[in-house]
Amino acid sequence: MFKISNFTNNDDIKMINELGPFQIVEYQRELSVSPDDAIMSYYCQEMNIKKRQLICDLSKANITIQAGAMQWMVGNVKATTGIKGAGDLLTKAVRGKVTNESAIKPEYTGDGLLVL
Repeated sequence: MFKISNFTNNDDIKMINELGPFQIVEYQRELSVSPDDAIMSYYCQEMNIKKRQLICDLSKANITIQAGAMQWMVGNVKATTGIKGAGDLLTKAVRGKVTNESAIKPEYTGDGLLVL
């Protein structure tokens, strides 16, 4: 079991939308800016450009994401490839070649959270 404090329940984060296992959160202020990025952060704030993250609740559904999209995870999370055999791998490889997508995409199951 896990408990997350001070993530979605503070005044710096606003819930934008929620549908099924997905929640979109938006940061109202950027509080972790390095000195090198301070100017860019200032102008983004002046233009109302805000960072957003997607929270996926695995207790509601299994999630397949694009490789490299996950930022962090918590809880009982299991990762699989989603490949069911050699024929399935060949089919996904051919389909991936046509669509320019990877043949193997991470599939996550369990009862934790993924943050993208």
